[in-house]
Amino acid sequence: GWASYAAGLTVALGAFIAGLILSESEYNHQISIEILPLKDYFVSIFFISVGMLLEIDLFLASASTYLGWAAILIGIKFLIAFLAAAAFRDSLRISFVVGLRLAQVGEFSLVLAGLALEQNIFTETQYQSFLIISIISLLVSPVLIQTSSLLSIRLFSPWGPEPAKEGKPSPSQLLSEHVIIAGYGLIGRTLSRVLRETNIPLIILDIDSDSIKRALTEKMVAIYGDATHRGILAQAGIKRAKMMVFAFPDNIVTHQGIKLARQLNPKLYILVRTRYASQVEELKAAGADQVIPEEFETSVEIFSRVLREYRIPTNVIEQQVELARLEGYSMFRGLSLSIESMKKFSTFLTANLTQSFQVQSGFWCNRKTLDDLQLRKRTGARVIAVVRNNEVHPNPDLQFSLTSGDILILFGRHAQLDQSVKILESDGKAEHDESGRAAQG
Repeated sequence: GWASYAAGLTVALGAFIAGLILSESEYNHQISIEILPLKDYFVSIFFISVGMLLEIDLFLASASTYLGWAAILIGIKFLIAFLAAAAFRDSLRISFVVGLRLAQVGEFSLVLAGLALEQNIFTETQYQSFLIISIISLLVSPVLIQTSSLLSIRLFSPWGPEPAKEGKPSPSQLLSEHVIIAGYGLIGRTLSRVLRETNIPLIILDIDSDSIKRALTEKMVAIYGDATHRGILAQAGIKRAKMMVFAFPDNIVTHQGIKLARQLNPKLYILVRTRYASQVEELKAAGADQVIPEEFETSVEIFSRVLREYRIPTNVIEQQVELARLEGYSMFRGLSLSIESMKKFSTFLTANLTQSFQVQSGFWCNRKTLDDLQLRKRTGARVIAVVRNNEVHPNPDLQFSLTSGDILILFGRHAQLDQSVKILESDGKAEHDESGRAAQG
């Protein structure tokens, strides 16, 4: 700010330039995190100040004129942004979305208009007129942003790609029983790699040219195009496909794509990725067979890791995950479980289970006999087998001596198993202390 002022520029312009410089530095992420709490306060102050500068009587006196000029300005900005996006070879639909989302007057323009007033470039009336038109464009901006995706689909989905020339085969011409992956982000790339390694045929759809270039570089079968276009889906072999995966986060586009895919192939299995569990039923109603919400899978991973930390056996953890999925994510959406499911839940937790445990040199149980351990007496769990050098010793007797590398097969309830593992992993100090107290007694 000081350097800008010394150079004859404004402090606001200096701050803007400083922001541009910092955004390209290696510190930009940390800086963004630290100033984020201040953003809402400064935005509020800025727009409150703009509102205080507005002369509402001037707007009311010529409301229709100002609304007309605002519409013209929005139209001009939309056209500029649309053509700029199209110049970079984006699709018409994406260019349309870009145009609508950038059609409002930028906030920095208000700062420049204030400077123009100070320098007598604008008269007071001209400044007020610009302020009114800018505020109108900012007020309609949320509506334009929220409806841009849906409007673009309705306007441009009927326009399919150019028909293929005769003699030029479609990329999916030889594919059958394949998977169509819409979206080549992280999820799409991971899925594609796994499918290719397991020899499952696939084809990728994406409207991002860089993603398609990357897919082609990785020797994937890929088509540049919108998954909401009938012609694009036809080129992807939608009627011969076995499954379609929607792997991009735009819920509106996904919703339209599901309906079109279901219409073109009623037998198609449709798997959808979404961000929130609250969107599951809506997407299933549109025609999806399976919807995987990111927040649910995060919850599953968290409770799985918690259970593992408490040494709950793997089969119990898997049963809990399956139970949650059988209930259609209701546990994480605040819905009550059925009585039958609660019985399953209780059964899972109280069932007798098996767990393996490997003896290591630093553990107290190393070089001890099963009689020394007294696991059944102390915890209720039983050692039903010991694996040594790939040889199984079923039902070992109490004089069986353990050594490093042995694998114990324990049987009992999960609480008993957890207590047994704690004893086996201990260094023996607790056992000696307990023996010493008993001797003193």
